Amino acid sequence: MKENLKSIEEYLERTDPFDIPLDKYRSLTNNEKTRSLVYRMVMERLYELYAEWIENEFRKRRNEPARSLLVCDRKVIFHLKTNMDHLENILLRLKKKWVSLVTFYQKNH
Repeated sequence: MKENLKSIEEYLERTDPFDIPLDKYRSLTNNEKTRSLVYRMVMERLYELYAEWIENEFRKRRNEPARSLLVCDRKVIFHLKTNMDHLENILLRLKKKWVSLVTFYQKNH
């Protein structure tokens, strides 16, 4: 399992998560024991690559403060003033079709 996580980590270091093919993403997250860890690794990589862009997207919405952004293909599809936890079922269905669909949450300051 450690070797598998190491290879996933190495793959993510050289890959933009928005460019991971859907089949590859599914194979990375098919192990129930490591799924949440791999998801965190992907999110960390996204923040590493796009932190400035993410923060800018939150700043753009100051008149209508956003706590959550739903992003697909590097574009904000919509935002909510609260976390999107209650939309989890919708998001799960959408994520089955589009690997590049990502939810970002505003960090508490």
